[in-house]
Amino acid sequence: MKKKTLLYFGAAAIGAAASAYVALYLRQQALLLNARADVARQNYLDEAAVQDRYTQILGCDTHYYIAGSPDLKGLQNPSGLLPPLVMLHGAVIEAATFLDNIKYLAQDRLIIAPDMPLHGRSSFLSPHRTLEWFNAFIDSMGLDQFDLCAHSTGGGIAARYALQHPQRVRRLILCAPTGFGATFPRIFFMPSLARFTDDVVDYVWGDPNRLTTQQRHDFDLILKEFFSSGRWWWYLSGGFLWMLDLPTTSLRQLHTPTLVLWGERDRLVPLNREAVNLLPNAHLRLFTNAGHVVYMEAREEFDEAVKEFISILRKRSL
Repeated sequence: MKKKTLLYFGAAAIGAAASAYVALYLRQQALLLNARADVARQNYLDEAAVQDRYTQILGCDTHYYIAGSPDLKGLQNPSGLLPPLVMLHGAVIEAATFLDNIKYLAQDRLIIAPDMPLHGRSSFLSPHRTLEWFNAFIDSMGLDQFDLCAHSTGGGIAARYALQHPQRVRRLILCAPTGFGATFPRIFFMPSLARFTDDVVDYVWGDPNRLTTQQRHDFDLILKEFFSSGRWWWYLSGGFLWMLDLPTTSLRQLHTPTLVLWGERDRLVPLNREAVNLLPNAHLRLFTNAGHVVYMEAREEFDEAVKEFISILRKRSL
């Protein structure tokens, strides 16, 4: 065998061994981050009266959090005063980021917050079936009518769901939703993946100096666990479609009473007033010093705004 051929084989063997080592290292890091993320989730659950459960939806092992009185599931409450509230998280993050909000909002109603497919603890489902998955999840929970609160990409999905099922969504709360103009470029043209995982907290918070050490640690852990596990490809394979703008005609047809919540310092999904103004039955509430994750950064104000909005509209509907 020629010396040149031997060199080729040797280089190929070294390359294969190096690739296998890197793949094994990355796999070990992903498992380590996943274990650390599970510990962080469990710590929150231990501090609150929130349960985590699983259900099979279209073949997807769907994880969700539930809190509040089980007697309020669906619209079983005869007074009709306590409709369930479903909370849908945004891209890359997971339903666990709502746990502090759930602790407050579940005082007088049932709260259900699922992890979207391939987020948090939920398994894979084609991103093109996300809206179908959400509808099937709602059916599995036995919810005839409910209030829906959704953030970022979850907001884009929630708006589309409300358009398709206006009879089921009583009240809609959209927190910095995608689909309302000029959002797609800001999300996908970050400087680099390294910056996204290392510095995204500073980017999405309106005032990073207000972050607690625990908030920074947990949020950074969720992001790194998501990307290290390779789940980012869910967006490349079609998940990004839920971030695209809704047609103007669709916005005008969204008649569900809607509260739109936005941080004035949101640099990831900046406010587009013209798009929000197209909604025929919406009220916009701005948070002065908050960024993209306003429900975490201004939690008490956010929770009060959500609770007041639902209560006022509910009384008017009696």
